[in-house]
Amino acid sequence: MSWAPVPVGLGVVLALRALGYNDIHVADPNATRLTIAQSFGAKAHPVGDTSQRFALIMECSGAHAARNLGIELVLPRGALVLVGENAAPWTIEEGKVFRRKDFYMIRTFYFPVSDFEPNIELLRKFKDEYRVLVDGEFGLSALPQNFARFARGELIKPVLALD
Repeated sequence: MSWAPVPVGLGVVLALRALGYNDIHVADPNATRLTIAQSFGAKAHPVGDTSQRFALIMECSGAHAARNLGIELVLPRGALVLVGENAAPWTIEEGKVFRRKDFYMIRTFYFPVSDFEPNIELLRKFKDEYRVLVDGEFGLSALPQNFARFARGELIKPVLALD
């Protein structure tokens, strides 16, 4: 059982499926991304719901609140994998059960060159699903407004096309 927030989590859902996971729960406040995750075979998990615990949590947003929630939701002897980036210092919320819970916390933001070929294989295996993620193509002149739309969560994976 695993839990993966998106949009980076959309790729994580596909990677988990390729590894044989079939009970994947996804939480995302963006309904469009959640619908895409469900089309990839994931189950919706209400954002902020603490009624269920998971052995594997892939925190993909980088949001400190989501990381703190991950600490709360991970089962003892489970793993919390921090995939999403955040440059701001992270302080674990006071009162969180951290010291009394035995679990692994793994930080992973980049992959080594040796992972390049397996990633290309993953893209090929799920090419139709990945095509769904590209929801806009635009030229350089439209970069500012499309980047703003992406930052607001209105676009999943826009592509900059240079002539």
